[in-house]
Amino acid sequence: MNQGLLAFLLVLIVLVNLLLRNTKVLIASAVLVVIMIIIVFAKYGRKG
Repeated sequence: MNQGLLAFLLVLIVLVNLLLRNTKVLIASAVLVVIMIIIVFAKYGRKG
């Protein structure tokens, strides 16, 4: 997964949250975003 696709997914999640305005969805997606950020840092952080 490249960073462009990751950024696109984050924007898409935010847009869905704004449309739904559902607290449960917001919390669940926030957790997913945190997990994805941790995975990205685990992959790319060690190189730099």
